[in-house]
Amino acid sequence: TRASKCSRARSLARASELGSSGDDRTALTLIDRTLADVRAIPDHRLEAELELLGGKFKHHLGDNTGTLAAYQEAFLAAEAAADDALAARAAAGTAFVLAGWLWRPQDGERWIGIANAIAERVGHDDVVEAEVLHNRIVVMAELGHPEQTIEAHEKEIATLERLYGERSPRLAIAFMNKGISLSYMGKPELGRSEEHTSELQSHH
Repeated sequence: TRASKCSRARSLARASELGSSGDDRTALTLIDRTLADVRAIPDHRLEAELELLGGKFKHHLGDNTGTLAAYQEAFLAAEAAADDALAARAAAGTAFVLAGWLWRPQDGERWIGIANAIAERVGHDDVVEAEVLHNRIVVMAELGHPEQTIEAHEKEIATLERLYGERSPRLAIAFMNKGISLSYMGKPELGRSEEHTSELQSHH
């Protein structure tokens, strides 16, 4: 029913609030309970959103195997829902955890390729683009190619600025990450310049 669907959507919002306040375990309990209802309907789009959120919280708790499983379940649900934006985000998340946390950068490279292909089909979507770019940077860095990350860093910074403005902590982190990549490339002066920009952003 419509009321039940609204209730499940509220559960998603409540889980997000709990996670934002640092209560990841309670958020995951709510997500698991809601997922059981959502799969019984089924509502693949909401299932994908719940799995994406659950993967994020599992990563916060250090459960990287669980994070991978959640992102891959999110990908399957998004594909079933024919929701390319969610599918691209789930594929990018899968690439991130494989390359950055499970020491499988070649597998991560394949998944970021899938994310890129789906994102192209989505068209212009800054939220999707920012996630895919961020996780592509992680994959390239873990493959040992920091020089291939600079263009992605610059695109990510421009996208985050459009999304959140110049005072966003996310933008400060993006500048800092670009500085780290430049340092790995043997350009510490440029790296320090980006990190200084990051500090200025974080203090605005």
